[in-house]
Amino acid sequence: MAEHIIFSAPFFVAAFWSLWLGLDYRTHPSAPRLSLLCFMITTAVLYLCHFIYFSLSGHAPWPVDLLYRYCNLAVFPLWHFYLCRLTLHRLSRREQFLWLMPAVLLALLIFCMSTLSHSTPGILKGYLSKYQKSVSPADKGAIAQ
Repeated sequence: MAEHIIFSAPFFVAAFWSLWLGLDYRTHPSAPRLSLLCFMITTAVLYLCHFIYFSLSGHAPWPVDLLYRYCNLAVFPLWHFYLCRLTLHRLSRREQFLWLMPAVLLALLIFCMSTLSHSTPGILKGYLSKYQKSVSPADKGAIAQ
């Protein structure tokens, strides 16, 4: 019980601030508030995936893992966008796209690899078993230590 409270606390904090910022943005719209709202929603999703991962003893379904990896990579550029909105430095849509491109590409790559491994698990298992057979017993002992 205490574990679930501890693991879910960051999610609830981020979700609370997302809700608060969303309500505040409706009455006082501004570009920095929108950037901060996007950051907090992404952070809430990140911590929700984190909670699911630890609730399932480290065995989250692959869509949750994919979402976690994307949000983890997207949080830092979103924070950068917020800081740029607070200062005089403005990023164009192209620059924002380039900042988020690694997160999108890696998430798509992980999605493709996960789909391939779930639809044909024998390919990866066959490769791994072939690799394990090629390692000599002396190397296996050295690796284990």
